[in-house]
Amino acid sequence: MQVLNWRAASVAVLVVGATASGQISFSEESVARGMGSFSHTEGECIGVSAADYDGDGDIDVFVPTGWGSPSRLYQNDGTGNFTEVAVASGLNSTSNDRMGLFFDYDGDHDLDLVIGNDHHGQLLGQPSITWPNTLRLFRQNADHTFTEVTAGSGLGGAHIGAVGESNFFAMVGTLTAGDLDADGDLDLYLGLWLEGSDLFRNNGDGTFTNVIAASGDMNRNFANWQAVMHDFNGDGLLDVYAAVDGEDGIKALYINQGNLTFQNQAAAYGLLPSFNDMGVAFGDPDNDGDLDIYVTEIHDATATFPYWVDTQNVLFRDNGPGASPRYEDVAIASGVAFCDWGWGCDWGDFDNDRDQDLAVTNGHGSVHFATDRSRFFENISTDPLVFDEIGVAAGFDDTAVASGLAAADFDRDGKQDLVEVHHPGGMLLYMNTSATTPGEDNWLVIKPRRYDKKGDHFSVGTVVRVWAGGEVMTRLISSGWSILGQVPYEAHFGLGDATVIDRIEIAWPDGRRRVFVNKPWSNKIIEAVPGPRGAGQAAPE
Repeated sequence: MQVLNWRAASVAVLVVGATASGQISFSEESVARGMGSFSHTEGECIGVSAADYDGDGDIDVFVPTGWGSPSRLYQNDGTGNFTEVAVASGLNSTSNDRMGLFFDYDGDHDLDLVIGNDHHGQLLGQPSITWPNTLRLFRQNADHTFTEVTAGSGLGGAHIGAVGESNFFAMVGTLTAGDLDADGDLDLYLGLWLEGSDLFRNNGDGTFTNVIAASGDMNRNFANWQAVMHDFNGDGLLDVYAAVDGEDGIKALYINQGNLTFQNQAAAYGLLPSFNDMGVAFGDPDNDGDLDIYVTEIHDATATFPYWVDTQNVLFRDNGPGASPRYEDVAIASGVAFCDWGWGCDWGDFDNDRDQDLAVTNGHGSVHFATDRSRFFENISTDPLVFDEIGVAAGFDDTAVASGLAAADFDRDGKQDLVEVHHPGGMLLYMNTSATTPGEDNWLVIKPRRYDKKGDHFSVGTVVRVWAGGEVMTRLISSGWSILGQVPYEAHFGLGDATVIDRIEIAWPDGRRRVFVNKPWSNKIIEAVPGPRGAGQAAPE
């Protein structure tokens, strides 16, 4: 692999040969690569988080666990083989954990971890159980161990704190971070299933203040699942799209009004009602330069379970600012609508052919959905947008009750792999073994970074666009993704047979830009930082 740190000048490091496109396929290798089973988390689902927490250039994996068992932190050795190091690293949470989110809350350029837990499904009236706080915050130390700093952080008294009928079924539904007030540090949004939301403003001194009461439309008692931050209207402020389960099909698109207040403008943006929103992933499968939104739902083909509304997954295509409607659902027309009981989802160009494919997990403990298989949709046309469901042929077709899902290149061979978690306490690692033709599936990874004294080093909310081989491809850097999880703070692009990238545009949320043209950067990892503040649209480099 080549890692090129492009700050003021270029510095080249390593090189790897190009691989090639062909039949997409996966090999399940969790046990062989050091990943094992773990204790069951009570409740509907759990997530998985993929991030380079120790800064060594490869992608590690965090998995939350159930009562009495430490969380799992799988450290990558650089070749896609893992060692479990949670307890040795100081991550000793034994609560009913549902999600972990790596984010740099203190601005020291390394990733800290917040863990969300709850007591969903536990019997009432059990005095031997100490009900946990909803959030636990772990600061990363210089040696890549962690120290819990929940006490005094302002996160320890989060939403689910007491035993009672009103929160008996409440679950952590999402954690996502971003600089919502544009002051240079990361704020934290917590969405709960059946118990509304919390919005924690980062005070810049290692503490947070819950400001949900003054946040406007965000202060609603929705049944929340995954949320993703993105600047929808281009005003320089991050907005929040949140999946909403039930609630008569209400959608939640919280447009940032400044001063940490929000208006729900989902209807105005054409985000049509559905009923069972779960997982969320933003992508550009039609290569038109903007970000579309995929949301998983529940589809019951036999209609034998009438206590929910039968829906299908949705794919909201962005028609561009000023279009009416701004978004329209093209899931049925493009072939990605029907997946049974959907949970996690992620886009990825798994064959590096310059378009994004889609992976979706499915399942539920009820008999009717217990053997739902995972789905894999290969992108076979961007205009019109058409997918072919090839899960069985590709080997991504397990029938586990699967929820969390993340795509990442774990062995750094230029091909994106998949990690999946499921009940009861299992995980699957799908390594990408797609057939290759030399020179036809080149790739590029962009890592937007900031080195400001105060600022989000990992550049949450940055949008990266790449022009190559006659296509324009767009990716979003996000801190929350899929269901109860996250994907790495980097953007992967398949280049096909292109060896020179015609143009790269990187747009940070604070308005700074970087533009590169005619770069021979195929099969490389690029780190890029923004230009000076106030530079506006940067000149091509």
